[in-house]
Amino acid sequence: VQMIIAVVIVGGMSGSKIFAVPRGQIWKWMVVPVLFAGMLCSSFYAYAYISLSLLTVIRNLTPLIVLPLESMIMPADKRPVVTMPIVASIFIMLVGAMVYGDGILPSLSMLGLAFAGLNMALAVSDRLLQRRLLTTECKDIPSDVCTIINNSFGLIPTLLLACATHQFEETQTPTNKASWQDPRVLVLLALSGCVGIGICYLGFMCQRVISATSFFVMQNVSKVAVVSAGVCFFGDPISSGSSVSGLCLSLGGSFL
Repeated sequence: VQMIIAVVIVGGMSGSKIFAVPRGQIWKWMVVPVLFAGMLCSSFYAYAYISLSLLTVIRNLTPLIVLPLESMIMPADKRPVVTMPIVASIFIMLVGAMVYGDGILPSLSMLGLAFAGLNMALAVSDRLLQRRLLTTECKDIPSDVCTIINNSFGLIPTLLLACATHQFEETQTPTNKASWQDPRVLVLLALSGCVGIGICYLGFMCQRVISATSFFVMQNVSKVAVVSAGVCFFGDPISSGSSVSGLCLSLGGSFL
């Protein structure tokens, strides 16, 4: 639904720009929608098994992986600058994740952790590839066109996954059918789609001017609000001292 909303709104405003983009650059970009769809779908599956806070802590480790990879694949003038504060902040986030995990170890879902790991791997691949293409091979593709391509072609693997997992049949059950007819759910879906457009478009704009490592660190700072929402609205478990300390370290490292 998020992807359809993005295609309809952004496509209606900027769809004609696609015809002005070099075909070769569009073909090179076509792998990005697959990673984009995989990242979204794997996050939904991860949320089904682990808390919002835990997934946030795991995703906070992405700069640790992205920094060396980005230094290898990017041209010299576009590589991230490595300083001691950056290394220290990543180390603090790593320690925070370990402390947080130790505090909730008995209740951890291995399947949830697997989906979270897959989500992190896809997110890293997605952002690194976007950074590379938007600054070199596909730099002439406007960000709104990237948004249209990602959401339109990302629909294909998403629909295939929905069919393979029988999710369309599940929407016909009485409970799910009632949810789809609930005005509150429809409003939230519409808002989610609009927010998704902003995240997608602004993400492309940021990737053109800052490194993927900086982008992930910037995202981590915003996770303070995400964790707060998880605790307040979804009852994420942070009852132990280890969980609280781990969260503070993981989020605090982002601010460095």
